[in-house]
Amino acid sequence: MIERATCQRSQLIVLLLVLFLPLTDQISPNDDICVSFKGIGGSNSITTPNFPEKYSPKVDCVRVIRAIEGHDVTLKFKDLFEIETSYDPNLDGRTVVSDCPNDFVEVRDGRYGFSPLLGRFCGKAIPTQELRATSGFMWVRFYSDEILQYKGFHAVYNMTSTDVKRVNMAEYLRKELTSLDGYINSEDILPFILFLNFSGPLDFVWRLSVPQDFRIAFYFQEFALYKPNDCEENFFEVYSGSTSHTPVKRQV
Repeated sequence: MIERATCQRSQLIVLLLVLFLPLTDQISPNDDICVSFKGIGGSNSITTPNFPEKYSPKVDCVRVIRAIEGHDVTLKFKDLFEIETSYDPNLDGRTVVSDCPNDFVEVRDGRYGFSPLLGRFCGKAIPTQELRATSGFMWVRFYSDEILQYKGFHAVYNMTSTDVKRVNMAEYLRKELTSLDGYINSEDILPFILFLNFSGPLDFVWRLSVPQDFRIAFYFQEFALYKPNDCEENFFEVYSGSTSHTPVKRQV
């Protein structure tokens, strides 16, 4: 579970509890199935499982690519692109499809499922637009349902030099928690701000990880944001897992 706060000044204390509950009917990432997607030995190649044969059903693979200093990450699809589409009768095989309710490949500028979306694709036309992540990370996800499978895709990523000098805030403004209970507190943010000599708006992420078949429950003990009820200025969001792009809760 990932919790995210965007604000200028806030006070929040959240009590975390871990519950043991059996999980069923969920698609779980499989390291063996996803090995060609995640790459071997630092390979810059990304392919769907079993490529160029048909990919497997019920696959959910994620790869996070980190840029080297002074570079952006660019991604390009090559050779073949064939992913279950939306079955719109007006589409033809030459159209790049972004409305993908079934299988899809998704690219985001950042290291999380809620990072800014660069593109979501399916169908049989190779996406030709430039996919460039400028945040220091690129997040790539391939998802397939249980119905129909196709040949998938092959893509390569590269590091492209940039003259824009930036501090990779996504690298610093985050905290990992693995204990079975505890608290998160807006005071966690202060050491990062002092270390970076940073002022102004920020986006801070707490990542909570627990063993398989456990779930996380949390309760607010204190909550006060700089501008209450103004989600354009400040908010606290909770995401389930690392692939979610829609929060299960937003508190303002």
